[in-house]
Amino acid sequence: MLVISSPGPVYDKLREVWRTYMHTQPTIDAFFIESHPVIVPRLDGDVLRVPGKEMFSTIRHKTLRSIEYFFETQHYTHVVRTNLSSFWIFSRLLERLRQSPTTNLYAGIFLKDRSISGAGICMTRDVAEKLLHRRSIVFQRGDGYYEWDDVSFGRALLPDTPPTHFGRFDLHDPSTVEAHIQQLPSDYFHIRVRQTDYTNRTREGEMMRKLVDIFYK
Repeated sequence: MLVISSPGPVYDKLREVWRTYMHTQPTIDAFFIESHPVIVPRLDGDVLRVPGKEMFSTIRHKTLRSIEYFFETQHYTHVVRTNLSSFWIFSRLLERLRQSPTTNLYAGIFLKDRSISGAGICMTRDVAEKLLHRRSIVFQRGDGYYEWDDVSFGRALLPDTPPTHFGRFDLHDPSTVEAHIQQLPSDYFHIRVRQTDYTNRTREGEMMRKLVDIFYK
């Protein structure tokens, strides 16, 4: 599991909560991926630092560099690319992957163009390898959403990789976490924690900590 990460007060709190559960499932390796002024990728504990400047437009670059780095030494069967504001119920994720095709899986929440939302992209190894082989398409330049990482991945994959829908539950209100979790479908494993007011995300860490207490304590 690759978690796009960068510094900042909100992200620092979310990363702290992630570390309370991200290493609890022995069959899942989880790493934060960050851009740093390094010459070659460097793994420091659970943080992979890849060459580059930390900015929105370089997310697709650090994602591909991270996949390439880990595929050189590990025979992972799947890649899940996610972000700090996402929470995952690992047991349910593994069960869904066991029920899914072992190749050509490109799954998550659909965007308007049927690309998979970058908050949670689940791929079998062969699909992740397609991204590496088609990096020239991924890194194409353009206006608007064209250079967004999830749109760029879809552009490279959709011609021959049909997307699969995996459900996601979005939480926006810190005061209703417990009540809304009672409505969570039993086969949902991805929860997005995002306060409605983008300029005030101070309680997202608290919301995620509640989820850890519910599902991992």
